[in-house]
Amino acid sequence: MLKIERVLNEIKSALEQILIVNGYKTDIGTSVVFNDEKIDENSIFPITVVAELSDSVLSETKTSMRINLPVEITGIDKFTGDLRKKRYEIFHDIKKCLLLYRRSKSADISEINYQSHVNSEHENGSQFTGVKVIFNIIYFERPGDPEY
Repeated sequence: MLKIERVLNEIKSALEQILIVNGYKTDIGTSVVFNDEKIDENSIFPITVVAELSDSVLSETKTSMRINLPVEITGIDKFTGDLRKKRYEIFHDIKKCLLLYRRSKSADISEINYQSHVNSEHENGSQFTGVKVIFNIIYFERPGDPEY
């Protein structure tokens, strides 16, 4: 498995822990998918979509490359009642999850840094709302790594 795949799978696994039973405000971790998977009205909601953006090399030596991988995480959930409150709960849970996860001892990820968030547009009459949160994931690639 390529290093970038391992990094993204780590992020996905962390997000799957966002459940009320684990102390979060939402169950946005119920279904976590990558953005190349089909999402439609038959998908399981709440749902979280992980999309890798364009990566860049931050620094390079003869033995390694330090890479920044921006990742956009979109949490979508049904809501009744207070739209703003639901959006803040989703945002809070995603941010809390990854900022706590960055304290763990990851073999592949060296840093997780919050960048920004934006609320998804909400159409009148829709029962869904969402939030997009962007994190910069920093990791190293070394020629000796498996599947460099």
